Amino acid sequence: MRTYDFTNEKAFQKAYGLRHRPDRYSGLEAERIGLAFYVKSHMIVEVDENQTSFVAGYYVVCPADASRLERAGYKIVSPFN
Repeated sequence: MRTYDFTNEKAFQKAYGLRHRPDRYSGLEAERIGLAFYVKSHMIVEVDENQTSFVAGYYVVCPADASRLERAGYKIVSPFN
């Protein structure tokens, strides 16, 4: 059985005081496909390696966490482009 290490996501959650642990995807297409499986409203935030010490990628977060990350300087990506 394969397990996934959520260490980076948990550290990201703690560093920015997020309500929920974000899910990280490496590509935007995978992100858009994954977004279809969420029951509640979620948003995509782009994390760049130059911007932070966390792993770069696209993070799926709830709207409240997305607004916190936007104020911290992260870019919210539209899944419909």
